[in-house]
Amino acid sequence: MKYLLLIVSIALSCISCVPDRDSQDSDLEDALELLDKEIEKFPQTMSDHYRRIRSLHDDLMSTADVDSKLRLYSELVGLYANLSVDTLAMYSEQMLTLAEEVGDKDSQMHAVMALSTVAQMKEDFLGALNRIEEFDVSGLSDDGLLHYYHRAESVYYSMFVRAFNAPGDMFLNHPASYYRDKLTALRKAALDIDSTSFKAYQIRISELRDGERYAEALEMLKSVKHMADNDRRLASWHRYNAVLYDFLKEPDKRLVHLAMASVYNLREPTLDNLSLISLARSLRKRGELEEASHYITLAMTNSFKHKQVARMSYAQSASNKIMDLLAKEEKSSRRALLVSLIVLAMFLVISVFALIYNFKLRLRLEDSYRQLREADMIKNNYLFEYMVSSASYIDSADQYHKELRKMAKKDGIDKVYDVLKLPSRFEDDKRRFYAMFDENFLSMFPSFVDRVNEMMKEGSEYRIVKSGQMPVELRVLAIMRMGMTDSMKIASFMSYTISTVYTYRSRAAEKSKYSREEFERKLMQIPLE
Repeated sequence: MKYLLLIVSIALSCISCVPDRDSQDSDLEDALELLDKEIEKFPQTMSDHYRRIRSLHDDLMSTADVDSKLRLYSELVGLYANLSVDTLAMYSEQMLTLAEEVGDKDSQMHAVMALSTVAQMKEDFLGALNRIEEFDVSGLSDDGLLHYYHRAESVYYSMFVRAFNAPGDMFLNHPASYYRDKLTALRKAALDIDSTSFKAYQIRISELRDGERYAEALEMLKSVKHMADNDRRLASWHRYNAVLYDFLKEPDKRLVHLAMASVYNLREPTLDNLSLISLARSLRKRGELEEASHYITLAMTNSFKHKQVARMSYAQSASNKIMDLLAKEEKSSRRALLVSLIVLAMFLVISVFALIYNFKLRLRLEDSYRQLREADMIKNNYLFEYMVSSASYIDSADQYHKELRKMAKKDGIDKVYDVLKLPSRFEDDKRRFYAMFDENFLSMFPSFVDRVNEMMKEGSEYRIVKSGQMPVELRVLAIMRMGMTDSMKIASFMSYTISTVYTYRSRAAEKSKYSREEFERKLMQIPLE
């Protein structure tokens, strides 16, 4: 009997082919555990973050004091720096206008640097560079000047790397040597400032890194750990460590720091999850597909919200590879299941226990695959379409901006004001956007309207008057079925107020046969077909 049990245990072990984490790597285990906890808290973190933003916005609207306004603008710009590209641009422009009116040079610089960040996020590298080069640094304080150099260094370094790797890039107007020389000059100017700030050390560490003095850079990093006194700086500190350990060919230490950088990014919070994407790609190469899939899904979601085209592409590439490996793993698991059943058939006494185990495991695998297939279908249906739509909208907005600038120069600012009073030319874009959403959603959930109507009281059913286009209330329910259940996020997606979205949700629940909680639970169970 002892040998029979041994054989069965071997057969059952063939069913589960998911690799375990290295038991010896306790630091990585601890870091990933901390990251998983932070991901669970992320919705609440974002909710608290938005609450803080709303409070600052209310303060901004209620004060007339210029200094207070500039301080509040600076805080809002900082809070939106890695959260919303469009809102960051809006507050930065408003801050710049006010700072120019009162002659506050440091505030002008902060606003212009934020606008440079916006351009870089949209992959407008020349636009980011022009913001840097056109700004007059005279009159800046030492702290302001150091901030300028730190931001400028980031832009020139990105341009240098891009020019070095793709010398014929149409978005660059200089060879790599030009950006390298600019970078060298900037760093020299920054280091001439007598400063012991965290930004000054970051510049020194970058210089050591580019000089391949990795050990010295690590020692300096360790010495300034105490200066990383907030989540943003801690994320940056861990990211610097990860880069240096990558150069030193120490992958385990690199992974620990990538995980910790991701932890502090989520605490900040930020939707620019470069560290999380890098972590997922590395875990995929190690064969830890479950964790990699979990992290890359979150990173893709955040990159889409952040409108980071480069990040979306980077995450998409990693996601495709992870999905392929998961599919292969499932096939392998199914083959192993067949073998185990043959073995178990020889031992009738214990076959019942083995079959129960296999059945439960297969259900978990199939459920996991179903979720992945649903997520992949949603991704394939929406991501490319939204990227194209976003790119088209950006081009349209840019063209509109250019037209207004030409009009202002030619006909004067009054003519521009007259044009702006006219109905928005982007309403058609918005209607096409929602039409695209409706069409894609109904193609994935063809029975959605019927299933919802089954839950409605008699006479409260939804009707689609125009082919392929849902009424607004039904569209809100569709967005919820996609997984976006936060009213604030739905409001942002649909350009409504939160109260309007809440009204639609409450009205739909009242028309149903169930309580609001039961109705929304049944809504989320409508299957993908």
